Amino acid sequence: MDDELEVAWQKSVVTNGPPSLIERYLREVSRFRGWLSARHIGLLTVNRDTIEQYVLEREPREAATVASIKSLFRFLLANSEIAVDPAEHIRWRKPVLQRKALDETSVHGFLDQLSPWHCADDFGPKQYFPRVRAWAMAELAYSSGMSTEELVKIGLKDTDLPRLSVTVDNRLVPITPRARTAISYWLLIRNALLDVPARFLFHGRGLPHAAMTQRPSADFRFFEIAGRRYTMVELRHAYIVHAADRGLSLANICRLTGLGVAQVESILKEYLIDAPGS
Repeated sequence: MDDELEVAWQKSVVTNGPPSLIERYLREVSRFRGWLSARHIGLLTVNRDTIEQYVLEREPREAATVASIKSLFRFLLANSEIAVDPAEHIRWRKPVLQRKALDETSVHGFLDQLSPWHCADDFGPKQYFPRVRAWAMAELAYSSGMSTEELVKIGLKDTDLPRLSVTVDNRLVPITPRARTAISYWLLIRNALLDVPARFLFHGRGLPHAAMTQRPSADFRFFEIAGRRYTMVELRHAYIVHAADRGLSLANICRLTGLGVAQVESILKEYLIDAPGS
């Protein structure tokens, strides 16, 4: 590709994008040509395998890398410099990063720190009561694999603590003794201050503190303990991963969590874990 042709390509790019994008395209193509030059490969002799090798080695892998190269070869094809576009079927794929699920020790350690028995001495009522509710919600989330949206829909009539079960969206979900302890303590604290009976398990309407009268779906999507942020989604995924590790069948995981097979398999693949029975 001679200088005159490269100038023509640059002009074609300039007319089709904002300055920031143009700068990235030119920078990416310059890198690509330097990579080819170091391997003594001519631009007009590049094939698909060469481009895929470059994209694979490029760190960090970015969509602009592929887009700029495709733009260059489309231009060369349109100007009859090449007969076939080697970049036509090249696609940028976001690299799959292995996620690490919380192990059971980490989850239990976090839940213990969230419990009211780990509150600071100067923890006042306004912080204490929301903390107890957050603890009960987190224990139930990890115990059952429920989402935050499901947790806030649980009514008092849907809980059967003596039998260690909760009903949500017409499915019966078993819970652990830890979750029962947390829920019982939360109800004890709430009922002591509640003016009127509450309909939902985690709604605190009627309590004297403003923080307790709000729906918890937005307030408790995450918890921060000792500088580490834990999310409800993370607890739910930990439940699914640990259930799969213990050998629970894919069908039972789906039944307990209310998720479809494809959703559970997708979650397990994020942590590079094969779905049971796959």
